[in-house]
Amino acid sequence: MTASNYWQHKLSLWLHDPAHKMLDIRGHEARAAEIARLLDVSVPDKDSYQNADMIAAGLTRAALPKYSADEQNGAVNFREKPILTHPLVKDGKLAFAWDTMPGIDAVHQGLCQLLTADLGLGKTIEELQALPEDQRPLSGFFDKRNTPEEWARALYFYLFFALKKRLRQKNVGALGAAWDVLPADSRMPDHCLWHHLGLTSAIGSCMAEDAGHNVALAVFAITPVQTFIGRARKLRDHWVGSVLLSYLAFTGIRHVAETLGPDHIVYPSLHDQSLVETWIGREFHLARFLEEADPALTKQQNEGASIASFPNKFVFLAPAEKAGAICQEIAESVQGEWLRVARLVRDFLVKRHGAGKTLQALFEHQIADYWQFSHAACRLAGLADADKEALAVLLDPQKWQEERKTIASFAGVYSQSGEATARLYGATHTLVQSLLAAAKLKPTRLRAPQQGEKCPLCGEHEVLHDFAQAGESSASEYSKAVKQFWGRVRETENGENSFAQVGKNERLCALCAIKRFLPRVMNWSGNQEEILATVFRSADSFPSTTEMAAHHYLQELTGKITITRNEYPRLVDALHQTEVENADDEQSQAMRVIIDEGENRGVKFTDRDKYYALLLMDGDRMGDLINGQTLSATWNDVLHPDLRERFGRPGFQPNSPLRATVDGKPLLTKLRLLNPALHAAISDGLNSFARYGVAPVIQDKGGKLIYAGGDDVCAIMPLEGALAAADAIRQAYNMAFVCYTENGAEEISGTVPTSGKVGLHLGRAEKISISAAIVIAHHKEPLREVLRDAHQVLEGIAKDRADRNALAIRLKKRSGGDRDLWMQWDAANPYGESETLLQSLRAVMDDVGGALLGSSLLYRLDELRQAIAPLAANAAVLAANQDLIVRLIAYEVGHSGKLLAKDKTQLVARRLAGLMVQGVSTEENWYNPEAAIIAHFLAARRAA
Repeated sequence: MTASNYWQHKLSLWLHDPAHKMLDIRGHEARAAEIARLLDVSVPDKDSYQNADMIAAGLTRAALPKYSADEQNGAVNFREKPILTHPLVKDGKLAFAWDTMPGIDAVHQGLCQLLTADLGLGKTIEELQALPEDQRPLSGFFDKRNTPEEWARALYFYLFFALKKRLRQKNVGALGAAWDVLPADSRMPDHCLWHHLGLTSAIGSCMAEDAGHNVALAVFAITPVQTFIGRARKLRDHWVGSVLLSYLAFTGIRHVAETLGPDHIVYPSLHDQSLVETWIGREFHLARFLEEADPALTKQQNEGASIASFPNKFVFLAPAEKAGAICQEIAESVQGEWLRVARLVRDFLVKRHGAGKTLQALFEHQIADYWQFSHAACRLAGLADADKEALAVLLDPQKWQEERKTIASFAGVYSQSGEATARLYGATHTLVQSLLAAAKLKPTRLRAPQQGEKCPLCGEHEVLHDFAQAGESSASEYSKAVKQFWGRVRETENGENSFAQVGKNERLCALCAIKRFLPRVMNWSGNQEEILATVFRSADSFPSTTEMAAHHYLQELTGKITITRNEYPRLVDALHQTEVENADDEQSQAMRVIIDEGENRGVKFTDRDKYYALLLMDGDRMGDLINGQTLSATWNDVLHPDLRERFGRPGFQPNSPLRATVDGKPLLTKLRLLNPALHAAISDGLNSFARYGVAPVIQDKGGKLIYAGGDDVCAIMPLEGALAAADAIRQAYNMAFVCYTENGAEEISGTVPTSGKVGLHLGRAEKISISAAIVIAHHKEPLREVLRDAHQVLEGIAKDRADRNALAIRLKKRSGGDRDLWMQWDAANPYGESETLLQSLRAVMDDVGGALLGSSLLYRLDELRQAIAPLAANAAVLAANQDLIVRLIAYEVGHSGKLLAKDKTQLVARRLAGLMVQGVSTEENWYNPEAAIIAHFLAARRAA
């Protein structure tokens, strides 16, 4: 139970700094008080917020020289040199593009005017409620005179989620896009003020709710993941499972945000999340304040609504003595929402298909204890001896000792008060994650085995049925009743002559039925207020593997023949069911007429039109990044360049903790410590990367995004778009400073643009990378096997064999074995002319697509294995025989029936040599002629 003025106190904490603090440090406290009075909020009391402010500042930045007019005190005048530094990578900085710094008075006035207009300040309730709802300011929905706590809660959500977006959209003070990234401190400008405000209010709220004024770091996880989303026959099942798991994670996050506040979520980021914005838009009447003014961003915002974006684990701050109880409440909240949503599907089946108590009991049994919840919490460790002793027992010294030495050095500048407010965030985070891992090792409750026919998708649960005598009758009677029930479901749910919803012989358990029928349930008129209804609004148009494989063919066909809205899905269904050649039913014959007409016009359905690409991507060493082990930014990198230059002068700030050494090395040269601001930067960057960097690329290449939860990406693609999409996504992943446009993420350097939306991605560093797997599969290949292969290719080949930062491709032909190709993104082609292997692959694809290389040549290259083997006996022999290997390949290229110039023949041969000869002949997989065949599949299809 929180205090009766919890949200009012939280508001006061958040308002201790104004949003435009950097524009005038000396007057910021007076302006903060003026804004609080405008909002009718208690003026921030320094005695009330100072400890929380100091803890937040200590967690995110060093003990820096104080602001002063005297340069020797280390002040940085942001008005003269407004700089933003990147928190994760070396040498990352960006200037703000103002010819003249906007005047603080004009900015302050614009901010107050925006607040007055958006909140409806100074107007009576009657005046506010007379306005149309879509024009009504926020206070028009709340009688703040009677419900000050409810109004404070709504106002906090507005400030936390909407204010920076409104300031940017309205270009208040002519700052434009800068509002998103204004730093919290000019001396170490690597984290934004918005994060500092939220962290301070979260810490202060926790301290006020805890008898010992202690703050805990807590983590909550939901499992299983892959066994739930991966067991799917239809591509849409996989997507629905991903969305549902994301929604359950959101449910847990929502409980924290509702009870403690959105500021308490450390990661994942809650900004620009469709589920969050739908919820708070309705709950707090913020929908119109969250809309983007830019049409490109609006388009991406709308299209992102169907993306599964929340991971199964989240981290948050809580009052230490209440953390365990809050985690239990989260578990109850998630379980309750799971049962509620699952029962919507149960009731759908009961009402639509006349099922009775037998089905209801079977359904309840299967959903009751499916999810497992793990959680752990730990008080933020400090510098006290007791904390040191506890860490020594629980963690390896390398996990905490250096951080403690550094924090102790910083705290010394504040004397006793600094030591009291210092916290070891990195050590605490490592400890709580270790506790979570230990919690997952506890034996789980075993489910009683189920009798009867098992679900063919998961192989675990009994299929649903309404046979009351199950277990008391013969097997044939049971089987007949099961088939009759699913026959009724199939007849009702499928369209005419279609098996789009339920397969011809398909029968499902409760878990698989939920994934299959949930979109249809949510699209019922009675469920339109459900948050998930907005996600599944276009579920019926979600492409099948057949439609995606035939993407190019269908585009060409519909460009030359008029196909009605009703005929299109029937055509796709016919392609899947009979693959056209074996058509014998009336519908397929009708579709055959359309296909024959297409052939007459030069549009042919080929074997290649039966293959699609599944793209899977995953950030490398993400656990190490989250734990701060792969950061490359030092303290020097994140300081303002002016201050860094001053620290290089002899005699400047000789007693500054930044002058200290740790383990004999100057502190300024050591890596930045893990802290909440870094976690916020990583989380915000991954969220923006997924929403604005991944989604537009997938759509542009004709694909469909299944999930993009931070660094995890899964999409289905037409063959010709898969490689380009993977490459564009990995480039977006490693951008540092980014502007989001109609083309997606575009890297910026030099200055922050004045318009648009800007953000930070992870940047370029040796150990910050993303790997990708592309599996080329036949549209009738069981999806669960394709998904399994994709994970194996990603983990086993791209990450292990190629050592990360790599692309691996597998071709799964229906006849013959799998064919694999792998390379690091930037690996040079040792036979090429200043090309990477990736560039060589794309060039070979262009040559195949341009008819310069025939498919027969690509398959004949396998015959060169025996001739090349002695030329690659060891590294020295291989290096000496590179030209000879190229000549052997060039001979085949030159005799392939294509008339190529000699220099072109040599160039093609060098490209093929680099892709095919991947080591010495004594090694496994040293020769890879499959590379050329894969290039043939991925090449853009030639027009007829």
